[in-house]
Amino acid sequence: MRLSRIITTIAVGLAAAAMPGAAGAALSQPQPPPQPSQSAQPPPYQPPQRGLTVSPSTVEVGEIATVTGRGYYYEEQVEITITSGPLAAGLPGQETARRGDGSTVALAPVSYHRAAPQPGEPNGPEHVPSKGPWNGSPDGARQVFWIRADDDGGFQFAFRPRHPGTITITARGLTSGYVGTATLTVLRPHQGDDDDPLPVTGSSLETPLKVGGGLVGVGAVLLLTTFALRRRNRVGADTAS
Repeated sequence: MRLSRIITTIAVGLAAAAMPGAAGAALSQPQPPPQPSQSAQPPPYQPPQRGLTVSPSTVEVGEIATVTGRGYYYEEQVEITITSGPLAAGLPGQETARRGDGSTVALAPVSYHRAAPQPGEPNGPEHVPSKGPWNGSPDGARQVFWIRADDDGGFQFAFRPRHPGTITITARGLTSGYVGTATLTVLRPHQGDDDDPLPVTGSSLETPLKVGGGLVGVGAVLLLTTFALRRRNRVGADTAS
């Protein structure tokens, strides 16, 4: 009986001593990578961001701005409408007129409009960007043309304004119906730096003209006096002989 207890105690001790080693061996084994969940779904499709931008947003007459559109359909026909309005008050390049009481008022360019185009049909000529920039109207008249989007639904063209004012550019997809707008501020051309010489006015020429006229008069008097003295000397010589 006592022998069996001794054997049992030894067996329990050996088992207790072997347990930490077995646990460490189990922890040291490489763990398999986690399997992806069967319920995980791919991220939802994000359509390209739509919009119409113009850069730079402020130019002078004759400078070129770049118009960019995104988010239209594949090779869709996009109708471009360009309209002109007055410059905002206080902007440089704005002409002013003086009233009878001495106050001033800003002069706004006139914009001419025509009937709105029919939806779903190209209205106006086609513009091919590779042929150069689209030139704005010289008198601010409303312009309509269309351009074709690329494979990604985007387009880009250069625009050269020829009339000062606030230009509104509208791009309407003839298939998608999407409409984007952008605004371009067009200033009058810069007239020169402050260091440039000022133009000569009538008042600036008045003094030099007076001086020059006086010198011419004095010269004429001296010339006539010389002729008179020579003639007198010649008459005196003839009389003496």
